[in-house]
Amino acid sequence: MTKADGLYPQRRRGFALGFTGGMANLGSATIHLVGLLVLVTVEHEAPYWVKARRPGYAV
Repeated sequence: MTKADGLYPQRRRGFALGFTGGMANLGSATIHLVGLLVLVTVEHEAPYWVKARRPGYAV
């Protein structure tokens, strides 16, 4: 986020830093959801570990 601080004029820095931080948080949340969906789609065993379930264990 330091790059956003230097690239914008003083009057726009607050918006730039807030926007950059918000997009970073949104991207982090999105990649977790997309990653799980990809693992479920290819039927990998890793999502069961993430959901705290054992493979073949019916809930």
